[in-house]
Amino acid sequence: WALAGAAFAAVLQFGMPTVAFDEGSPIQMLALKIGMGWTAFFLVLPAVLGDQRSGWSRQALSLRPLAAIGAVSYGIYLWHIIVVGLLRKYTLAGIVPAQFRVWWPTTVAISVVLGTVSYWAVERPAMRWSHRATRASRVNSATQRSCVSAPDSPGMDAPDGA
Repeated sequence: WALAGAAFAAVLQFGMPTVAFDEGSPIQMLALKIGMGWTAFFLVLPAVLGDQRSGWSRQALSLRPLAAIGAVSYGIYLWHIIVVGLLRKYTLAGIVPAQFRVWWPTTVAISVVLGTVSYWAVERPAMRWSHRATRASRVNSATQRSCVSAPDSPGMDAPDGA
């Protein structure tokens, strides 16, 4: 955890933007991306390499709200790109303030709502359908194998015209 804090402190040294869509110099943005990548890496590392049965990070990750966010996280990831694009459009038009403290929570809130809706309306039904289709194909292939492998078994009728 200390390494994650150190990586984030290093990111802050490069001047994290306080105004939305203030991109800074290319070197500054590269350092920001690399620093945030290392921060994320060191945040996840203890959860992956630590004791899988104990620890406060395991207890925190097993909380229902965090498990729910984990279930819809792919939708959040996909939607946040669209939300940021729209906020950028409205920020440049002067409709939404450009302060980070305004657009970041707005992006998170809208993305979580849209990610949750898309999970329940699209992702979950698609997963159920794929499991049903997989199960049906397994049953069909097992039935076909048993019929093909033993055509002359006692109790099986001969095909018509035989």
